[in-house]
Amino acid sequence: MLPWPGSLIIATMATIVQNRMLPGEIRVATVFESGNIRPVWFEQIENAAADRIFIKKVNLAWTHHLGTAKILSFAVSAADSNYTLEFDTEELTWCLSLVVSTPFS
Repeated sequence: MLPWPGSLIIATMATIVQNRMLPGEIRVATVFESGNIRPVWFEQIENAAADRIFIKKVNLAWTHHLGTAKILSFAVSAADSNYTLEFDTEELTWCLSLVVSTPFS
């Protein structure tokens, strides 16, 4: 069926977003200010300094619990990619995942 004359047709497109855990241990430099923590850069320990990735922007920060551990999560933009950094306050360890967005039509 054709739309009414003068009506607007809007094409919709979805995006699939996936988090892909990256292997290996990471080191994260952070700044503490006004009671908040902000990641500044991160690197994989086996490729230290050579592959240091500086964070352009913290897009979102949130907390959740995994068992008894409080997890501090950060959605960040860096080096033309998006990442999720997670800090386990019980184990004092960081996890890194790459956020992959794929257009789906």
